[in-house]
Amino acid sequence: MDPSLAPIPLMIAGLLLMLVTLRRFEGFFKENTLFLLFIAGMMLGFASTVLERVLFGMESTGLIIYMAGSAILAEGFKGVAINLARFRFKRAATFFGFGLGIGFGTTAAIAPFFQFANLSYPRAIILPITIAVVYMLLNSATGLVLGAGSARGATLSSLAQAFGIHAIFSLMVWLGAFFSNYQNSICAVIGITTVISAIILYVFSLRLFYWGLPDEDKKKIRRAVRKGM
Repeated sequence: MDPSLAPIPLMIAGLLLMLVTLRRFEGFFKENTLFLLFIAGMMLGFASTVLERVLFGMESTGLIIYMAGSAILAEGFKGVAINLARFRFKRAATFFGFGLGIGFGTTAAIAPFFQFANLSYPRAIILPITIAVVYMLLNSATGLVLGAGSARGATLSSLAQAFGIHAIFSLMVWLGAFFSNYQNSICAVIGITTVISAIILYVFSLRLFYWGLPDEDKKKIRRAVRKGM
């Protein structure tokens, strides 16, 4: 698979994920700001990925350094952006953090397609796609955590949570990439476990959208969801 073909489908997938997830929350945030933060997230994701490859490459550093370095860069970039004065203590920061995280994950998900392009088929396709799905869901969830932290004024605790979550998934991705060169069965188990864990994390993180909403608004959203099902 030509890795240069990956960016456009990933960007479309990121936008679709954001729009589908937020369709029930229309009116609780400014759409223009959301899309600006999606774009900002893409730019930050690119910068973070480049720095990660230079400073904490998966192949050139130890596991602990890779785990800590990738988590610090990714969550640090997002944390600084969503905790700007214009977002702090505002309920909409939760939604903006989500958009920022999806944008970040969209460009972070591109790197594996280049990183594993030299692997033999089918690993050259399966491994990058698996990591890309994990990166997109992971960064969306941690963006939500950071956004909720900004809205509540709990910057440090949300950063600590996002850092811990990211470090755990960095470990799982590292293990999957490591065993891809030796044991396909072990790599498959790790990959499936990582994707399922990312989906569970993403689904549970969506509960943060309801933080700070009046009960009446929560009821309206739930009614809208039931009608759309």
